[in-house]
Amino acid sequence: MKNKYTLQDGGSIEAASAKEFVTLLREGSRLSDPGDNARFMLEFAQRYRSLYEKEVDTSSEDAFLADLIRTGYAIVAN
Repeated sequence: MKNKYTLQDGGSIEAASAKEFVTLLREGSRLSDPGDNARFMLEFAQRYRSLYEKEVDTSSEDAFLADLIRTGYAIVAN
């Protein structure tokens, strides 16, 4: 089953797992290159910290998504 997430920037993502969420977020990012999820999470976390002064755990896709929900970047919509 897929969860729907509403994003702080106005977008939305439907994903069945944290890995799928991060992959879709990376693929939809204007700032992303075709790198891997681990590198994308690090770059995203650096930008997020500089913009919002909030830390995001990049140790795994699960931890990353949990922190995006905790910080309010992603809201579970269903």
